[in-house]
Amino acid sequence: MLDAIVPTRTLATLAALVALVAAGCSDEPTGPDAGSSGTPRTGSTYTMHRFDADTTGAPIAGSGDTIVTTLVATDGRFGAETGVRVYTQGSDTVALLRDAGNGDLLYYPAWQGAALVGWISLPITTRSPTERVLRDTTIDLGGGQTGRSRVTLEVAYVSTHQVTVGDRTLEAHEVRIRIVGVHPLTPDQNLTETSTHTVRYAPAIGYFVRIETGESQQSPFSTITGPTAVSALTRFELK
Repeated sequence: MLDAIVPTRTLATLAALVALVAAGCSDEPTGPDAGSSGTPRTGSTYTMHRFDADTTGAPIAGSGDTIVTTLVATDGRFGAETGVRVYTQGSDTVALLRDAGNGDLLYYPAWQGAALVGWISLPITTRSPTERVLRDTTIDLGGGQTGRSRVTLEVAYVSTHQVTVGDRTLEAHEVRIRIVGVHPLTPDQNLTETSTHTVRYAPAIGYFVRIETGESQQSPFSTITGPTAVSALTRFELK
């Protein structure tokens, strides 16, 4: 994933390599068949509408599709961790694990390069912000000059929402995840690339009810902001 945020890559490459694949939900997705509720068990499914939104939040024509996420294990193993809830979405895998120490939610996303980021602690209980350095290196700029390239992961609790899905009102915790890369163009000028993922997690159904992902680039010469990718829950069925 870090290759996606070096100065030689484009915004499109950044979006392709760090785009988060996860379930989500709009503020008020309603309908008579929005799904059942209860304790999620293996075989539970979450159906989402996924689309790109413009700067006003409106869907971009032709960008929508439907994706289904399935809970395949409630006490599984993922890497070195056990007791993990494992979800599949096509060929992608998402893992969630409650932190036994503080009650926060550990999240392993389906990003390319996720192994470098590792587990992300979503502070749904402690609500404490965190920052972690993913890379801090010196770059050879040529001509005997060097610059510092630094990539950080920032996680912050935003707010709590009441989200309606069918006939069920769910409490959802919103958390913002930011990956920020600052890379030298010259000894005095930097390129800053940011990938922001805003997630809303509903404990009652054991999954996310909304994901928004956006990318931007800022240099001394221009600022580029890409569309926001949105995943919105339209139906869930808990086994």
